[in-house]
Amino acid sequence: MSSDRAEKKMQKVAVILGSNIHWSPYYLRYEKQLNALGQPFDLIIWNREGLAEDVKANIIELRLADVSNNRNPFKLWKFVAFCRFVLRTIKKNGYDKLIFLGTHGCAVSFCEPYLKRHYNGRLWIDIRDDQYEWFPPFYWGEKASIDASYETVISSPRYEKFLPPHDYLHIHNIDPNAMEIKAAYKHIPDPDGRIRISFIGNVRYFEQNRLLLKHLGNDSRFCLQYFGSGTEILKHYCEYNNITNVVFGGAFPQSETVHFYEQTDIINNVYGNDTMNLQLALSNKLYYSLLFELPLLVSEGTFMDELTAQYGIGFAFSDDDGFADRLEAWYRSLIENRTGHRYAELLDKVKKEDDHCTDRFADFISS
Repeated sequence: MSSDRAEKKMQKVAVILGSNIHWSPYYLRYEKQLNALGQPFDLIIWNREGLAEDVKANIIELRLADVSNNRNPFKLWKFVAFCRFVLRTIKKNGYDKLIFLGTHGCAVSFCEPYLKRHYNGRLWIDIRDDQYEWFPPFYWGEKASIDASYETVISSPRYEKFLPPHDYLHIHNIDPNAMEIKAAYKHIPDPDGRIRISFIGNVRYFEQNRLLLKHLGNDSRFCLQYFGSGTEILKHYCEYNNITNVVFGGAFPQSETVHFYEQTDIINNVYGNDTMNLQLALSNKLYYSLLFELPLLVSEGTFMDELTAQYGIGFAFSDDDGFADRLEAWYRSLIENRTGHRYAELLDKVKKEDDHCTDRFADFISS
């Protein structure tokens, strides 16, 4: 058979994920791109919650009960079990390329000797938060794997503070259909002229939001809105304290997300700053802010505070008596002076960085 008629051998590719998909929704980005490239793949996953994952891939799972966001170091044996499972699967199936989504299953670090020896230049690593970098064996294993990678991408440039030195690419959690979403958005003003501050998504960070309610509760200039699962705790708090300028809505399908942002004036991104990830991460809400040109309420002492202040699109919450007056004055000034913000500039930067990651991933798969 002549070379021009010979079919190119299909590569064997595996995606390794150390948690269930709802904890790592960026998996869907990779699934979509691999399918678009016509590249079949296996998903090697630690199914901690025993869920029936709906994926467009051949799923190879370790079912071992665990709490995905619990970093208890005493569950080391579970990490060892997952790493052994990953190694056995890799050796058995002889993959050409490996894609590690996150370091939370520890496989990137603890499988490092085999990865460095057999997959140098054939690894793609995507890091979305800090893990056990304070633990020297984890850190040095992570460093060796990163050095052996084709590319390692990170979702916040500030993660370089805890990660090994490397020339990282910056990836973003922006929706791949972002411009279509932006085109469909239409802001709906509040008929009573209130400033509506909305927490949209899985409602968490209750202590921070109780502080926010302490300052803005029953202030007729504001309406605080909470849309998503997990509103019950704050709802009971407001009922007990007779706070009435609050709206609650339960869980909703993702297709309705834009609807809630249309009824929003400021996005509530008050998460606190008591962990390294909260201090250094870029929130998914940043991207909705850029798409819809909605300002953000953020926590002091975080990278979100630094970045949104730099581009004139955010205001930091502070637990003091003058906060409500300062917030109103800042918001009214922002609306009147539309040249004071730089949403479009930051959105363009985000899109360029994200498109570059997409292109490099395509190069990785085709190389």
